Amino acid sequence: MRDYLIKPYTADQVATAIEDALYLSRLEEEKDRLTHQLQQRVQELTVLERIGRSVAAVLDLDTLLNRIVEASVFITQADEGFLLLLDEDTHELYLRAAKNLEEDQVRLLRLKVTDSLLGQVVQTGQPFMRGGAEDADSEHKVVTGYLVRALLHVPLVIQDQVVGVLSVHKRTSTRAFSQNDLERLSALANYAAIALQNAWLHEALKDHTTRIEAAYAELQEISKLKIEFVQDISHELRVPLTFIRGYVDLLREGAFGEVSPEQIEPLDIIANRTERINRLVSDMLTLQRLESEGLELVEVNLAGIVFMAIEDARAAARRAGLVIREEIPENLSPLLGGPDQLSRVFDNLLINAIKFSPDGGTVIVRIREDPGQVNVDVSDTGIGIPADKLDRLFDRFYRASESEDKPIAGTGLGLSIVKAIVEAHGGQVAVESQEGQGSTFSFSLPKDGPEAGLVSPPTPLASSDQ
Repeated sequence: MRDYLIKPYTADQVATAIEDALYLSRLEEEKDRLTHQLQQRVQELTVLERIGRSVAAVLDLDTLLNRIVEASVFITQADEGFLLLLDEDTHELYLRAAKNLEEDQVRLLRLKVTDSLLGQVVQTGQPFMRGGAEDADSEHKVVTGYLVRALLHVPLVIQDQVVGVLSVHKRTSTRAFSQNDLERLSALANYAAIALQNAWLHEALKDHTTRIEAAYAELQEISKLKIEFVQDISHELRVPLTFIRGYVDLLREGAFGEVSPEQIEPLDIIANRTERINRLVSDMLTLQRLESEGLELVEVNLAGIVFMAIEDARAAARRAGLVIREEIPENLSPLLGGPDQLSRVFDNLLINAIKFSPDGGTVIVRIREDPGQVNVDVSDTGIGIPADKLDRLFDRFYRASESEDKPIAGTGLGLSIVKAIVEAHGGQVAVESQEGQGSTFSFSLPKDGPEAGLVSPPTPLASSDQ
């Protein structure tokens, strides 16, 4: 058997080996420390990221602000934390969220801005940080009423205005807050400010929505009352108007005795005024039905409606010394609409053209068919309309002008009825006019009804005849 000789280590070699072992141990400890710091940093970033997502996701402000305070305590390794908001009316800070504060301490957290370190943060808009092992004296008996070893306050800022303070304290640890703590707490304060702003905007939106809903309900009630009022007034007026008109006719016919020529004119005035009131009631009922009942749509032959309206108006035109002409294409396509309402549109426009045209004038009805819609013009050679009156022409009870040659009767509702009926069909109305040169009223109707919409707005059709 062969013997091996073990050579003993020298003292230097042993010392070197010990130093190497200690160095490796220190490296391992440093590795563990760095790993711990890295894990801590990852946790802090995770908390911040979750808080950031919560700002947009959490609707309950109390829950979110408490999470922010809890995160503040965690990432700064503090013992307690709280969030105070500014009461602008009293210039006091009041508690909004807290972590590790007892109830009797919480009740004390209402401070005048001018009497505290927290108020100093509000006034300056700058963070405040103090405390550590060497700085734990009576100067730091802050808002909780007991000694703290370190404190850190950061402002909550919304649109350059300080609205509160986010604060953390240390009571037992001798480690001071660091610049990193300040940066992380400031980030959380920014999240809190965003959450507050979102919550206030949400509350303002809810309040605005509530007020709009209340106003809408009130408008509905007013609309209902208006409809009932129109119906009641119409009923109350029509019955006596019928009797008045009937007795006037009987008087004129001599049913109650001979009527002198001097009495005929007053009876005619009574009959005309009675008829005018009757038309007013009828027009008001038409508008009320359009608003409350809408349209019953069927396929209509617009050309047939136009020709019937023109025939009905020819007698009045002849009495006024006017000529009515039509320019209507053959084989005009049908469209969806309300035949009675569309007849009312043409009746009103023709009556309007006749009333405001002098003897010897011309009224022209033109129709052009475009893809998806029909365009209509009713033109006259009448007295025209001043430019400053055009914008109000379709308002209810508005009358733009009077003829100098003859009195013109009317309720002031004819054109507003035209506009209401056309718009109920999904169409639009327009007017062009010059004083002394006549007027052209135009409207467009979608062929497929109100839901189809218009291809283009109404524009007067060119003609060299007017």
